[in-house]
Amino acid sequence: MSQREAEGTVSSQREKLIPYIGDRYSSEDAEAFATFQITEAAKSLAEEAGKATLICFPEKTPGACLPMSALWTEFLRRHGIPAFCVVGGLSVDNVAVYPRGPFVFETNLNWEGHSWVAVGDHIGDPSLFRTGASPRAHPVLRALQKRLNTTGFFLAHEHYVLKEFRLAYDISFGARQN
Repeated sequence: MSQREAEGTVSSQREKLIPYIGDRYSSEDAEAFATFQITEAAKSLAEEAGKATLICFPEKTPGACLPMSALWTEFLRRHGIPAFCVVGGLSVDNVAVYPRGPFVFETNLNWEGHSWVAVGDHIGDPSLFRTGASPRAHPVLRALQKRLNTTGFFLAHEHYVLKEFRLAYDISFGARQN
């Protein structure tokens, strides 16, 4: 896939979230998200916020994607970065590691989806490798960790880079933060 084709994927993911953000938050939030271009300073802040998020959760923690993503989103938003917590599914190498299932705003220990952070045309995933290090991790996710030679850290790359890692995030909708 060329960078241009991959950037088309970026646009469609971003475009899918803009109306939702406008409906659930505000038109100003949707506009800020739609026009946000990540800078080196924002990347540095996101990295620091990601590290702070990881400190709050033990390693090899299964099922922590939603609270980790919500916390990271809050860190970023408090520093003026238009970040949104998103829920949906995740596939690795075309295998649904976390299927996109219905999400309800109540405790649901059987929910099998995934959560991550959307920041403009970037995806932040603070839990992928932590969850992948757990004994309950999907074998394809463990293989990804070995392929990338990383464990217990977060991922914050543009969609086209994630495509090169053969990850596919399937947006259900954003999680509302109060």
